[in-house]
Amino acid sequence: MRVGSFLQAAATILPALVLSANPAGATTALFNFDAFPTSTYTPLSDTQSGITAIFTASCANQGWGVFPAVGVPGFTGNGLANNSCFGGSPEDLMIAFSEPIGDINFAFLIENTAEGTMVTASTDAGGSASASALGDGTGTLSFTGAPFTSVLLSGPGLWAIDNVVVATPVPEPTTALLLGGGIAGLMVFGRTKRGQRRSASRRAPWRAKAARLRA
Repeated sequence: MRVGSFLQAAATILPALVLSANPAGATTALFNFDAFPTSTYTPLSDTQSGITAIFTASCANQGWGVFPAVGVPGFTGNGLANNSCFGGSPEDLMIAFSEPIGDINFAFLIENTAEGTMVTASTDAGGSASASALGDGTGTLSFTGAPFTSVLLSGPGLWAIDNVVVATPVPEPTTALLLGGGIAGLMVFGRTKRGQRRSASRRAPWRAKAARLRA
């Protein structure tokens, strides 16, 4: 195989390896609670872009509820608040996903910042992130880390969330392995062909001499 043909084969095979390893990339889903009537309480189950999220609360009573988030910065339509978790019950919110998640981002609102300004997300994979509210009690928390299937959200007093955006991990390790295997195979193939050409060139004078003797 000539060098030009070898490079042409590499240019054809390597893009195919990339596409087969990562055909669609990460899947992104938005959970904004707009499909639920107000005063709907946890547990809530919602499916977006093929990803199902189940929202549950550890508090007694009714749990977290859907409310109209009119005029709240970062909120659109309805939000989800813990205003039904009263009587000293925990105000944490658990979100479980139907498949591994690599990124999560959401808007939050703390009703009374005198009780605290920090919201924390802790995943079942050991990752965590925190964000502090602005002066008006609003903020955004983002986390990217090891793939997880559930996350626990904690905040002070009465607080709410909206526009939860999640994304599945991009399978980069698989892509790297396939590319490495493809490149290694092409290199071995090229070396084998070069070795065959060298062997043929070394045998050519002896073949010519033997032909003259037979003549």
